[in-house]
Amino acid sequence: MGRYLSWSTLKIVIFYLSLGIFFLGVPHPAYAQVAVDTITANYEATAQEDIATSCAPEPRDGAYTAAACATINTVSFGNGALNNLILESFEAGNEVYFAEDIADVAVFNRVANNTQNPNTPTRPPVEDKRRDIMFFERNSPTEIRPTYEGTIEDGMLANSIDEVIINQGIDNVFANVTPTGVTDNNIERVDYIFRNGIPSDEQDGLGFLVLDRGNGDDFGMALIIGIDNPAAPEPEPTAYAPTFLEPTWGTNTGVSLQETSVFRRNRSEAPLDPAFRPSHQTGAQNIAGAFFPIENFNPPAGATVFGYSLFPGDVDAPILNLNPGTVILTTDGTSSGGGLDLIAGGASFRRRVETTTISGQLEDLGCEPPLELGGITVQLLFEGNVISEVQTNANGEYLFDNVVANRDYTVRIDPNAPIPDTCRTQDEGIEVTVGTQPVTNVDFAFRSPAFSLLKRITDYVGGNNLPDFTQVVGNDPDVAALDNLGLGQGVVDLSNIDAEGGDTIEYTIYYINTLADEVTNVEICDRIPAGTTYAPDTIQTRGPGNPVDPAITDLPDGDAFIAAPTALPPSCGSDSNERGAVVVDVGTVEADQAGFIRFRVTVD
Repeated sequence: MGRYLSWSTLKIVIFYLSLGIFFLGVPHPAYAQVAVDTITANYEATAQEDIATSCAPEPRDGAYTAAACATINTVSFGNGALNNLILESFEAGNEVYFAEDIADVAVFNRVANNTQNPNTPTRPPVEDKRRDIMFFERNSPTEIRPTYEGTIEDGMLANSIDEVIINQGIDNVFANVTPTGVTDNNIERVDYIFRNGIPSDEQDGLGFLVLDRGNGDDFGMALIIGIDNPAAPEPEPTAYAPTFLEPTWGTNTGVSLQETSVFRRNRSEAPLDPAFRPSHQTGAQNIAGAFFPIENFNPPAGATVFGYSLFPGDVDAPILNLNPGTVILTTDGTSSGGGLDLIAGGASFRRRVETTTISGQLEDLGCEPPLELGGITVQLLFEGNVISEVQTNANGEYLFDNVVANRDYTVRIDPNAPIPDTCRTQDEGIEVTVGTQPVTNVDFAFRSPAFSLLKRITDYVGGNNLPDFTQVVGNDPDVAALDNLGLGQGVVDLSNIDAEGGDTIEYTIYYINTLADEVTNVEICDRIPAGTTYAPDTIQTRGPGNPVDPAITDLPDGDAFIAAPTALPPSCGSDSNERGAVVVDVGTVEADQAGFIRFRVTVD
């Protein structure tokens, strides 16, 4: 291409580079069972209820000594100002989850264990050694914070999605063999059943939460995808999804329980005592959490989910049936076996996605012929993949709703959009971060590409009422294009300055190539203005480049300043050389490259 003429003869047409655009929400990427990082929970005041009771047989330790038990005949539940601790939400894997639904029934499958227990040889075999062993957060040995629950079935089901109580649970849920027999539960599987099931089209972002008093014990979970009779009092699973999962625990969720009291309800005692009775106490412990997304169990396509089953830590596959009178396992009370202190729950939880809206317009800032703005496809990319598209209306306007907040995306105009070569816009894609507030007036601009120049005054030494030389003046496309590259600062004139002889003015000539191809043999000429004299050895250059070369090069006058009356090159025009001119051979400027030339003059 030919050489470019002086500043006054150049046509200024600059490609506008839009500065930001945010788009529609995306499908969430696949995610594994994850540790619960943070729990949000608050205490709910309840009515106090006094339960007539006494210590359980074989009280183990803590405040429930033989002497203390002789005086215990009433335990107060719902005591004090802090009662039921209600789960509001939790965070796992940078997602926030809220209760979606609660299970209809919790089924505790027990092994009859009517054979002699080798770990407790002094105790005779018992046909129905059923116990309910619950723990409750306490204020004192006889003052309990949560409300009273008479059975583990009642205590381990959430009352509603707004009443998931997390300061009560089962102590060592799967411990059916321990040396002392104090915490024998004889439970070998826990089923949380949703009678109507969760259809496949409602499973996205849904999962199940397990909480443990302590730092997280071993257990296994299987996803129920078939039950025998939804209307039965205790439906039995008939099929599980193929994947059996173990927990990834979060050990510091920010929520802890102060001392807890463990209570037993022995249904095999004679006479049968229906009330929970104090057994022993534990110290303050954190609540650990693990979240299991449904998709991690690899349910078959279209499968309905009817809940989940929990198993001891020494089980590595689902157990469909527990035959009465059969010892399946002799799970002990250690963390590798049955030590899980399961906290009440049984709810499904879904991530809550914050959304917002984005609107904007495509603009024609000088395309020849004019661009038809309607029907242009805009694309949203997430992790390199196009995940959403939208078309503009006849005025070039677009609107995206349900924009997922707090995500990083790339936005671009469809590379295959029917846009003439005489128009250009940002076709490489714009990296954006979406916040939570609506975004308006986000525009993509089109115009015919060109090689453009912009001249500004960028400094003044002397005088008064100096302007802000760091500002970018003007809103033309060439100004916007340079500003997008961090160039274009300065002012157009110095009309408010009382100039005096010897003052110094700094000029900067910015250039940018928005053509699709390189521009070769670029030479830029600028004559020294009347009433001023060139300040020797002040020529500097930067670029060309994209991004612009950060280094500023000082040019010797012998290469860049042509003093009067020496003849000027054609790039300066045909007028005679009266005051001298700055002439810089830029050379080749690639597509989308920019730079500048800078020099100073003194006022005569």
